[in-house]
Amino acid sequence: MDPDELRARRVANHRLGAATFSNAPAVVAALCAVQSQDFAGAMWAVAQRTENVTKSDVTDAFTRGEIIRTHLLRPTWHFVAASDLEWMVRLTGPRLERALSSNYRRLGLDDAEFARTDAILADALTGGIQLTRPELMETLRRAGIDIDDPLRFTHISQHAEAVGLICSGAMRGRSHTCALVRDRIPAGLSTYPSDPAQELAQRYFLCHGPATVRDFSWWSGLTLRECQLAIEASGSALSSTSSAGVTWWSSALEQPAPALDDDVRLLANYDEYLVGYADRSALFDAKHTAQLDSRRNPLFTHTVMAGGRIIGTWKRVSHRGRVTARVELFERASRRTRDSVELAVQRYADWAAS
Repeated sequence: MDPDELRARRVANHRLGAATFSNAPAVVAALCAVQSQDFAGAMWAVAQRTENVTKSDVTDAFTRGEIIRTHLLRPTWHFVAASDLEWMVRLTGPRLERALSSNYRRLGLDDAEFARTDAILADALTGGIQLTRPELMETLRRAGIDIDDPLRFTHISQHAEAVGLICSGAMRGRSHTCALVRDRIPAGLSTYPSDPAQELAQRYFLCHGPATVRDFSWWSGLTLRECQLAIEASGSALSSTSSAGVTWWSSALEQPAPALDDDVRLLANYDEYLVGYADRSALFDAKHTAQLDSRRNPLFTHTVMAGGRIIGTWKRVSHRGRVTARVELFERASRRTRDSVELAVQRYADWAAS
């Protein structure tokens, strides 16, 4: 596939061009999952796919529980729509448990121990109570659970997420809280697709396509075989094109992409535009790797996008009490690009203050 066409279609499907979503929950629902271990970065990633959504709008949606934060997919922290949480946990939770099984054994966490810790967490959070991580640790400690090793608590809580017991609660100041899924998700809100893997495939390719089965496997955490079966089960809901021995999949609902402009976007670290793919070579030129941070991976860095390409990096900075961005471009840019960078920085600063 022609790289320019690939970038144009992805920018449009990610809603990083002219067409945007109406609100923050709609972004998360469309993307199906938004990687969010950098909470502030993920909020910005959601907001810039909307029209005029403020920081407070995103925060309020999270506080109301319309957006949930939990461990899913590969697994790592993700935002997910409240209505999608339970079926996605059922699909990817067992894989999370298998991925962590060796750690469980090393930490002395077996079925009997999890039965105890799950019961303690459920009792502590029942009735809509939301507790911070230190408060939950103290609750377990008082109940006789050994959590001297902080990793033990981390895995106890990840197990509780993987089985659909707990998820994020509202923020308490700057502190995250945990809540019971049954208290956080109103009765009747959850959706249950007949084939969760098929649903995941169709949702992935709608906002991430064109992409390969390998891309989908990386993003979802499912095996290549599971991904191929999900694609085949989707039938006419997905379409494919092949070039140079590579098969690209897209949603049959995809709209024609407008011509790609050179407007600059400041992407957060782990933005789905980058993290959603195993192969990012059409988006990021490896010759710029040395200009990233010490980890040498564009996923870990806030990046600057123009024309679908990553052309630099940026950092959050505070200037005279106002949060803004400091941009470093990989190469000398035209006057138009520099002007567009200034506009992008202003958009971010305005949003951070909203």
